[in-house]
This record gives sequence, C-alpha cells and structure tokens, in this order.
Amino acid sequence: MKRLLILLSVALFGLALAQTTSSESTWLQEKAIVLKTIQAENGFTDLEPVAALVGNARIIGLGEATHGTKEFFQAKHRMLEYLVTTQGFRVFAMEANWASSLALNEYMQTGIGDGKELLQKYAKIMWPWRTQEVLDLIQWLRKYNQTAANKVIFSGFDMQEPVPAVDWLIAYLEKTLPDQATRADELLGCIRFSLGNILNVTRYAAAGIKGFMACAERINTVRRILQNRRSSLETTEYITALQMVRVLEQGNIYYKERFITQDILQAVTIRDAFMAENTSWLEKTTKQKLVIWAHNGHVTFNAKMHFGWKPLGAHLRDMYKDQYKVWGFSFFEGSFYAQMLDGNDPIRTVAAALVGLAANPSIQSVPNPTSDSFEYIFRAAQLPLFMLDLHLAKTPAGAWLKTPRRLQIIGQNLPPFRTPEPDWYSYKAIPTEDFDALIYIDKTTPSTPLQ
Repeated sequence: MKRLLILLSVALFGLALAQTTSSESTWLQEKAIVLKTIQAENGFTDLEPVAALVGNARIIGLGEATHGTKEFFQAKHRMLEYLVTTQGFRVFAMEANWASSLALNEYMQTGIGDGKELLQKYAKIMWPWRTQEVLDLIQWLRKYNQTAANKVIFSGFDMQEPVPAVDWLIAYLEKTLPDQATRADELLGCIRFSLGNILNVTRYAAAGIKGFMACAERINTVRRILQNRRSSLETTEYITALQMVRVLEQGNIYYKERFITQDILQAVTIRDAFMAENTSWLEKTTKQKLVIWAHNGHVTFNAKMHFGWKPLGAHLRDMYKDQYKVWGFSFFEGSFYAQMLDGNDPIRTVAAALVGLAANPSIQSVPNPTSDSFEYIFRAAQLPLFMLDLHLAKTPAGAWLKTPRRLQIIGQNLPPFRTPEPDWYSYKAIPTEDFDALIYIDKTTPSTPLQ
C-alpha cells in the first residue's frame, strides 16, 4: 500500500507538472516573437516587433549562454544588422581588448589590412572570437561601411592585455612628442607584459604592492606628459591617448588584485566595473548608440546574478537606467567550445585559471535541461527559434517567468568532472531580473574556429 501511494504521488506530481508546462507553453506560442532565421541578410519582416524592445535604448547588450556556440554568434550578427540598418546604432563593441580594436576598426573604415589576420590578433587572449562566425560579422560591417554615410565604429571595452596600449601610446608620442617617446617607453616598461606569458605574470606578482604603486606613478607620469602639452595636442587622437593611459591604469589595478593579492573575486569585480566605464566612455565620446557583445553573465543588469560580483550590465543599468537594455540567449541542447580544466594536470589548470587563458578549447556538452528549467518549458512550446519580451511577466499569465528555475550558463571553462554538477553549467534564474528579452535557440552546434 505504501509503495502504491508513493507511485500515485509521483504520477500526480508529473501530471501537475505537465499541465503547468502545457499552459506556459501555450502562452509562449501566443506571445513569443517567432524568428524565421538566425542568418543575416534575410530581411527584417519577422523582426518588426523587436522595434518595441529597442525603445529608447542608448546601449543594447547582446549576451550568450556559452562562449562557443555557432548559432548564438549568427543570431547576434543578425540582430546587429537589424540594429544598425533600421535603428541607427553606430558603435559595435566586444568583450575584448580595447587597444587592439583600433587596427580592426581602421580596416572596417578603410579596408586597410586583412580582416582575418586582424581578427586573430585582436582576439589574441579571447579565443571565443577567433571564429568564422565573428569574421563573417566583421566582413559584413566592412561591406556596410563601404556605402554608408554614417559608418559603424568597431571597438573593444576590455583592459586585460597591456602591450597593445603601450605600443599605441609610444607610436603616438613618436609622432607628436618625439622628445618624450623614449622616456614614456621606459616608464611603461613596468606594465609591458603579455598575459599569455606566465613568466611575465610571475615577475609582475613578485614586485608586490611596492611594484604596483611604483607602476601606478609611472603611468600617471605619462598622463602628465600628455596633459602638459594639451593645448597643442587637442585632437581625437589626443583624447584616445588619454583613454589609453586610463586603460593601463585600470590594468595595473586589475593585475594587482589578480596576481599580487590573488583576490580573484575582487579582480573580476573590478574588471566588470572598468569594462562598464570604458563602454560609457565610448558612448559619450562617439555620441552614438552602442551594441555590446559579451557573455550573459557580463551583460546582465542583475547585480546579484551569480558568483558574487557586480557585472558590467549592472553598472550600465545604474548609469543609463532603462536606456540600457539586455537581450540574453538560451538553448536546450547542443555542443559548444569550452576549455575543460584538467584535474590530472594541476599546473596547467592553475595557469589557465590564473592567467585567464584557455589555450586548448575543445568541443564539450552538458546534460540536457531538466523539468525544473526554463529551457524545458521553452522546448515544450515547440518553437525552435524565438525572442521573448520579458516585460510580459508583468501580466498575470506571464507571472511564471518570475518563478525561479534553472537556466543554462557556461563560461570559457568547464570543471574537470566527468559528470559536471548543475551549478557549473546552470543557475537558479528569474529571467526578468537578468534581461529585458531572451532569445531561445532550441538546438545548437559549436562555433567554427578560424584556420
């Protein structure tokens, strides 16, 4: 009898779950914006309802649930095409090094250089962007700019790699203040290192807090060199030079936390704050509307989303209020590129985590979402590709979106477990507290690495 009661309870629970999923799926079928394709250059008829989601936005954050999914990158390409072509967005910025982006932007403006080579250099420490899908987007932007009266500016907003900023500043000083270039090069030697070289990082860390403070003063000395000649240098390049110094200053603070005090949580907190600062600098300097590209975990406006740090998007929401909007991404099943940290090789694992590099990403997968997830409901709606306005949760029928359920989120690295724990690839989410809209792609495949 006891066994019978248990079986009956399980059956009733399953029936209730099925009924709940059915009503939610029916609601989705009525309210979701069904997208006909993720491929760019296919017109915008199906995207006409998206204009209401853009609204008064100055900045739109495009997220991704993994860093290595082909369909996410293709869908973001199409969304960027729509925002540029119909909504007047004129700056596109990625979660990668700002100083390195200038050469790629020059290519997009003038055609000078090779797009593929420049992308590989630009994405030196961000392997997720070294893909055919991102290159296709870059080539589309170049094509668009060839005939556009108001061209799209390309940029980064990260500050993790110092060498390109140092090189740019020295080249600038050689042109404008040649008598100061050698001195500046010597001053910035303290921060002229590559994150890809563990020996350089070790040397920086060994200098300790005294080394950090000395480097901070050296960077500030270069700023004073520029400011002392301000009246004769007041140009767009001069404004860029001052920001380049600021990026090195940001980097020095970030490296102190990551490599000297080894407070990783504080380091990632600082990094997101600086990425928001740089994004805002772009908006104010260009006086244009921006589209930014980063992971769901960065673009979210939820200050308490996960892991304990305040993300880039939360800072931008503080600055821009509802003029910063976020479109997150979700999927049900599919493989993707990620770095599987090796539990049998602790030196490599620690180096990858410390330096922030994933040198050998490979195709990975995680278990399909379970019945306590949002993706489970999304699949039940039998809509393989859609966009959902999460503000519809304010209606009684959409209130289910405010109930916590699991949502997949996968970064550059996966832990060395044969069966990953759910918290490593999903989190308890309330989507309305993370994003303004969610783009769902039912089945996905890995991104295509550049050869």
